[in-house]
Amino acid sequence: SYQIEKIKAKEESCKVSLLSNININTSDIEVKKQFSTRSGDSSLIVDYELINKGSQALEMIFGIEFNLSFLFDNENNFIYLDGNQKNK
Repeated sequence: SYQIEKIKAKEESCKVSLLSNININTSDIEVKKQFSTRSGDSSLIVDYELINKGSQALEMIFGIEFNLSFLFDNENNFIYLDGNQKNK
């Protein structure tokens, strides 16, 4: 699951990350995916980091895919982190 790495209220920015370990052709790979947002310039930055934990070089093609969806009702236009209404 995603973990909150950093929230800067004054800068109105947030960074969340997902760390996964996968196995491809008997090689262990650590995958880290980070989403960073900044309200000042309405940016969304997605960073991927792949670390080969195995002893052999890997040949592979890496492709990205993600779905972003914020659901809210018409009366409340804020998204709350962990259901805490103090963390918008």
